Amino acid sequence: MTGFTRISDKRKILAGFANAHRLALRISEAANINTAVTRTDDPTQPFKVSISDPRDPKQILRVQQG
Repeated sequence: MTGFTRISDKRKILAGFANAHRLALRISEAANINTAVTRTDDPTQPFKVSISDPRDPKQILRVQQG
């Protein structure tokens, strides 16, 4: 294994920051809760939406108040 992960163009869009942010907004508005978009070390999922406080605050990229 070379450590290189080939990522399709569709996955780049779906796993991108803009999509994570859009999802965080929808969750925040629908459930009236705080959400955060955080950075991960996984190249296949570089961002994730958290509905609780992330473990490492330095990884927070965007917070949406519910």
